[in-house]
Amino acid sequence: MQLQTVLDLALELARLLSRKTLTRVDDELVEVLEALRDDPLLRAWIGGKLLQPPGALAVETHPSAPIAAALAGRRIDWSKLLAYLPRILEILQLVRAITGK
Repeated sequence: MQLQTVLDLALELARLLSRKTLTRVDDELVEVLEALRDDPLLRAWIGGKLLQPPGALAVETHPSAPIAAALAGRRIDWSKLLAYLPRILEILQLVRAITGK
């Protein structure tokens, strides 16, 4: 399954859950997933994280200049992305498992 499709499904799921809660955390997760889906650089970055072996997560301490620019354009800071990264990867893996791809 293409990463774009996995991100579309994950975003749909996150939006559905966000509408059922009153917390800002869910809304922020939707914003981060939208950025990952919509920006080619961020999409490629998260795709690379999905290729890492299960249980392993190599994360840069600082974003590359292009990633930082893409995040700034979406008003998402690096620390927010890193805070949500483990959960995002879990959601994307779940979507892949559910869809059988």
